[in-house]
Amino acid sequence: MVTLYKQGMSILGIADQLRMSRSTVRNFVSAGAFPERATALRTKSLLDPYTPYLISPSNIL
Repeated sequence: MVTLYKQGMSILGIADQLRMSRSTVRNFVSAGAFPERATALRTKSLLDPYTPYLISPSNIL
């Protein structure tokens, strides 16, 4: 995206080509670098107490 913009392509042209909104393209272009994604924290599952049983090989039919 930034490369296309630096090559002279308009934000509207980039948005049309990549099928993204103009505001998203504008945000990426103004950021200058690709933003890092936040790491997702793992939440507890209702199955957590049963995980050892579920993954044990003796339970395979």
